[in-house]
Amino acid sequence: MAKLATTLFQLSCIFLLEMWSAESRAEVSGALNKPLGVQALKAKRGTDVWTLTGVFADLQLTHAPHADLNVKYNSGKVVINTTLAPEQAANAPSVSISGKPACQPPYALFMVDPDAPSRSNPKARSWLHWMVLNSNDADALERGEVAMPYAGPTPPKGTGPHRYVLLAYCQYSGETLPLNEVAPKNRNNFNLNNFANNYLSSSPFAGMLFYAENA
Repeated sequence: MAKLATTLFQLSCIFLLEMWSAESRAEVSGALNKPLGVQALKAKRGTDVWTLTGVFADLQLTHAPHADLNVKYNSGKVVINTTLAPEQAANAPSVSISGKPACQPPYALFMVDPDAPSRSNPKARSWLHWMVLNSNDADALERGEVAMPYAGPTPPKGTGPHRYVLLAYCQYSGETLPLNEVAPKNRNNFNLNNFANNYLSSSPFAGMLFYAENA
């Protein structure tokens, strides 16, 4: 009888361990699809929001941003890793750098959706929602030269939450970029990593992330 009880106890421990491991693997692999507050995310694994939400891997960033961007729509200021209704982000926001910039101007600003048309099938990754280059004002990055006009979130219906990522980069050696040569012609399949390797510092120094969904 005691032997049977011991066996049952061991089996239950194995079952619980496997359940925990499956959940852990799912979260770490980027399957975490439900927006959580940034503090909840950090407490969950003790790591940064860019890694936990899969942005670091999906955008092939060399380093995560070390500072936040202050992003303010007419509806209010964006809190990192929270959800906005698409209409709340319909118009271009004001964007400033939180803290001291990591470089001298000019700066480059991007907003991309790596989940186009859906996170499970991102064949249009990344969708370029906004590109501003040659910005000289750290308190108003949107006042640079617009290489791709702002387009608010329009996630297809039923495709779940989309991640909308704003990132700020330093431009190489303070050089001004010629828009007629570097501006992309299409929004779909924009490779931010390739663009950064060609024209910008290797990694973004500031960023912001929010979700939007068309349920």
